[in-house]
Amino acid sequence: QLVERPRPAGLGPRVGFRFAVRNRHRRGGRPRWSRQASFTSGRYRFYAWADDGIRVRVDGGLILNEWHASSGDEVYTVDLPLEGTHSVVVEYYEQSGDARARFWWT
Repeated sequence: QLVERPRPAGLGPRVGFRFAVRNRHRRGGRPRWSRQASFTSGRYRFYAWADDGIRVRVDGGLILNEWHASSGDEVYTVDLPLEGTHSVVVEYYEQSGDARARFWWT
């Protein structure tokens, strides 16, 4: 049973979700968020933070793969040159306890 429905943390290039899991049978849940995003020519830093695992794909290519149990103490980053419109997909999994994930770029 979800305590809160996942909700965007803000507008713009940030995607962030926080929700809590009360029922332990919800373990193994794997939410997925996607969007088409336009980028002016440049180098972008992508950030991902999660308790537990998180993956990020751009145009189907895996750019961040931290698919493991985690306490959420670390922010993972990767730099990528981009221009134009690209598909961005964030996948997340929860092993136990509170389920939290954030993703953004600058």
